[in-house]
Amino acid sequence: MTAKPGPIVVFSHAHPSISKGGAEVSAYTLYLGLLRMGRSAAFVATCHEADMAKLRFDTPHEYGVPFQPAAYDHFFHHAEPALFDAMHDIVSRLRPSALVFHHFLYLGINTVRRLSASFSVPSALVLHEFLAICHHHGQMVTHPQKKLCHRAGAALCASCFPEHPSDEFNVRKVSLLNVLASLSVLISPSHFLARRFIDWGIGEDKLVVIENGLAGHGTTAPHAAAESAGADAVGRTAAPRAGDTSPMVVGYFGQINPFKGIDQILDAMDHIQRDPQHQGAITIRVHGNVVGVTEEFRTRFAKASEAGGSIEYFGPYQNTDVINLMQACDYIVMASKWWENSPVVIQEAFAAKRPIIAPNIGGMAEKIIDRVSGRHFVQNDPQDLARILLVCEREYRAGRNNYEFPETISAIDMARSYIDALQLSPNQY
Repeated sequence: MTAKPGPIVVFSHAHPSISKGGAEVSAYTLYLGLLRMGRSAAFVATCHEADMAKLRFDTPHEYGVPFQPAAYDHFFHHAEPALFDAMHDIVSRLRPSALVFHHFLYLGINTVRRLSASFSVPSALVLHEFLAICHHHGQMVTHPQKKLCHRAGAALCASCFPEHPSDEFNVRKVSLLNVLASLSVLISPSHFLARRFIDWGIGEDKLVVIENGLAGHGTTAPHAAAESAGADAVGRTAAPRAGDTSPMVVGYFGQINPFKGIDQILDAMDHIQRDPQHQGAITIRVHGNVVGVTEEFRTRFAKASEAGGSIEYFGPYQNTDVINLMQACDYIVMASKWWENSPVVIQEAFAAKRPIIAPNIGGMAEKIIDRVSGRHFVQNDPQDLARILLVCEREYRAGRNNYEFPETISAIDMARSYIDALQLSPNQY
């Protein structure tokens, strides 16, 4: 009798019960997709030691491995050896059929290398931003100026971080490339990100592009029937009724941090509000956690979102609620100051049948087709964002909503694509 194959083990740098970033949500979506296919799977996430008591597991084969942030090397991306020991113990007991690492942050590239070498099974690493290429949080923007960076190089990187000489950046690149090359496959959720990694030195045959899936829905959003009737479950319509003077509602979803460009949205709305003709025409609903911002921004944001203003802050949200929340809006807005890769919010907006206003760069420009599934504005230009918001507001008042949205993929679709990329035969999973 043939032994039952072991699980496909999905690793994440965080657990979604603690953190709602795109990488951990995508990792968990893959895990759920595997389970829904009837495949054996396990989910292993690192967790700040102080947050271990907050972990909440919804399925039997989820694991949290504690780590100390102070012990993590953010330059070479090495984790303390104890993390490998703990993960190796878990994986040994699971007897895996494949390993999938969503990110290497906090896991450590050394842990990824040692785990993949310890088990004779296919292994994949999912690239969620430019962390291997760029020391500036993987954002590919200069430090400290935060201007877009078009290519990495030892001398250029050392000019951003003079505390690390160019030789160190060369060593960093070689060590990371060696580990990435040792894995079975690298997965990118966007062609834009894949091209950047190929230009950096990754072999083109090593990379596969697989779109992020959505855990709660597939090609049809939960309220698609309501959408086809012209209204959603919470009362928004595709266009205002005759004589309706209520504001056009624009939703922002995601973390509120220095790279996400909320300050640009505030600047754009200040510009709009200064014109009496447009005062009260647009409301921005902000959903998400405020993290890593200055006290100056925190004060400004709090003042902007006071009762009666054009900015409404709704706080954090659950991913299970995001479609309903988006369908309570007329447009969705992004204002990221970096290239982005494949933000899950884009797929969520497409599932909700809502057009997206976004900067004209990176994975955002790849996924959102201007005048087809949304509108582009010039990156880092609040006045151009204000202009596009008013263009959309005129569309809204005129009852024009001719946007078309690509089909989103389900968690199961995503899982099937990963199994194909890992080249697993049916008896291996």
